[in-house]
Amino acid sequence: MNPENAPDNPEEVKKQLPQRDELGVSRDYINVVFSAIGRYDALGAKGLIEYFQKNGALQTYEERFPSSEYRDVVTPENQEIISRIDEMVNSLNAKIPDLNEENAADFTEEVRQIVRFILKQRLANKENTK
Repeated sequence: MNPENAPDNPEEVKKQLPQRDELGVSRDYINVVFSAIGRYDALGAKGLIEYFQKNGALQTYEERFPSSEYRDVVTPENQEIISRIDEMVNSLNAKIPDLNEENAADFTEEVRQIVRFILKQRLANKENTK
């Protein structure tokens, strides 16, 4: 980019958060979380274990959408939600080294709890805006 044509505001060069919902949370993030659930549902415990061995930890929300690349990743309106999502994901990721066939179902249930949390926040927001 030509420096003479550079935007005055650095936020203008950042990408828009994809599929931002009414909470200010990207709907694309659920796809990241669902990839782990889908792996377990389709391939069972071994598939889930292989997924995490190959791909590593589940990305937190802020890792998936770094504020250096995206605008309005964390705002005053969504700060608590994003913080809770990242907290849940970090707790889950701490369990990956001990992931095995015996605890894969419990692990997947914790992944599902992240999805439920996001969906409950959306539902609560809709209820509050009626």
